Amino acid sequence: MKHYARKILLLGICCCQITVAAAAPGNTQLAACWAPSVDQFYKMAGNASQTNPAQEDTSTVFNFDLDWRANNNWENLNYYKLKPPVVYYSLVETEKFAYIGYYFYYPRHLGANPHANDFSGLLAMVEKVPGSTTGRLAGVLLHNATGWREAGAGEVAALNPPLQVSISAGDHFLSLGADQELASNVLSFQPPKYVNNAFMEGDAACYRLVSLEEVWQHRSEIQAGEAYGTLSTTGMGTTELKTLPWNWQHKGVRWLSDPAGLFRLFKGGKTPAGAYVYNPYAG
Repeated sequence: MKHYARKILLLGICCCQITVAAAAPGNTQLAACWAPSVDQFYKMAGNASQTNPAQEDTSTVFNFDLDWRANNNWENLNYYKLKPPVVYYSLVETEKFAYIGYYFYYPRHLGANPHANDFSGLLAMVEKVPGSTTGRLAGVLLHNATGWREAGAGEVAALNPPLQVSISAGDHFLSLGADQELASNVLSFQPPKYVNNAFMEGDAACYRLVSLEEVWQHRSEIQAGEAYGTLSTTGMGTTELKTLPWNWQHKGVRWLSDPAGLFRLFKGGKTPAGAYVYNPYAG
């Protein structure tokens, strides 16, 4: 028994050591630069997960339960420890702009209309500036369960890398800016460091940054037997369907496959058009 316990202890120590996660192709340095710091609120009362009071308010990978099924994530949340948090990112480029999405996935939404498989996201339009590793932020769109919001010009001008976001407990409403209150039920996380073209993982104060391409490549498995682009929302008796990020659209223009067109739509055609030089989500 002692030998067995020692094995478990050594395994735990090894898991805490820093590892290197390879980044997806494209201008990943910009994605790493603008990756947001996160203030995540969580509920103490009424939380159904016994192992961790912040469990339902921890963003994670879609296959946290080691499968790609959409209809069992609500139930399986009780059996897994979601550490560290995970933020997905997407990257689509034209010659002049990088369109960088950041996504927060939760197996349960415990707001006014409880459902499973909850995504919220932020899309940054970053102008590529010669000689600059950060570029210039030219626009920000937010997508929540309640709809869209475009950041105002003054708001965008005041933003610097890294971006800062706050996410509410339960309904996971995403907003720009850091938490302004000294609340005890908030956890703060930073993006992982980006060194030698890879994300460094293992710091408890950092979340993992994972390419959304991982989910995109498994889209057929996720959607088996369901409408294209939707997730099952089994749980709490609701039949509402929530959409995956690649199906988010405004007036027929999709967030993921045509982010340049989406920004042109929101800005009344005042942003430049351009052919995509990198777009893994065009299919």
